[in-house]
Amino acid sequence: MVKSVPSSLNMLIKTVRGIPLLTDDEFNTLITRWIDHHDQKARNRIVEANLRLVIKIASGYASSCPVPLEDLIQAGTTGLMKAVDDFDPTFGTKISTYATNWIRNAIQKEILRNWHITISVSKNDAYRKILKWSSELTNQLQREPTIDELVEVTGFKPAKIRELMKMPLMTELASLDKQVTDEGDPLGNLLSDGSDAVKKMDTLVETKKTHEMLECYLTKLTPREENVLRLYYGFDDGQKRGLREVGLLMGITQERTRQIRDTGARKIYKLDQQNGGCLEQQ
Repeated sequence: MVKSVPSSLNMLIKTVRGIPLLTDDEFNTLITRWIDHHDQKARNRIVEANLRLVIKIASGYASSCPVPLEDLIQAGTTGLMKAVDDFDPTFGTKISTYATNWIRNAIQKEILRNWHITISVSKNDAYRKILKWSSELTNQLQREPTIDELVEVTGFKPAKIRELMKMPLMTELASLDKQVTDEGDPLGNLLSDGSDAVKKMDTLVETKKTHEMLECYLTKLTPREENVLRLYYGFDDGQKRGLREVGLLMGITQERTRQIRDTGARKIYKLDQQNGGCLEQQ
């Protein structure tokens, strides 16, 4: 069934289509005015000129999720504004390319936020459990797991698994996990909040007793995750660095640096929990 489009939304789309795009020279002038002088009009012009990208990305999600397109566009616009605020011309990339992940992440968070509100906690937990094991088994087996394999690891009955796998919400959640960024990380990972794990890491690195164990865990991360954490926390030279500085040293954006840091911190926390929570006992 095709969703009807409210007249107000049609007007918005028509208005956005009428906004002139920016030439490279115009963009460079505006972003310089924003960065150097915090010229709000310059910022607004950049945002307006890229709203077509927001609508395009939001429309791709609207057909398969219960969140109204207007809400997705609003969330995507917030992501776009954050991208403009964080953009640095030295990144060597176009604003549309840089903003795409910000817009997608903002929209996906809005979708997940609405699902948390509209479905019961117990059913949401079941969705998450199925998604977790489906993803892990897919990685292990290099193929989609069978119902029997999911029964074995989840303890759910086959009928329940079939029901959950057919639900539109489950289908969309799974698609989030299958989409990957340019760096190869599942977008589902990027949506989960890594702030708790990072806070724990912040505390642990202040304690010398934990350094040896942290060094062991660092070697179990991907090379990029290990390097980001080493630079961020100053493991090798005792000099802590901010996300922007680490990103410049690694040749990646500040937002991508944050994502890699959070992913690495979550992995270390998970490894430590599997090891009996030794770090927290120090």
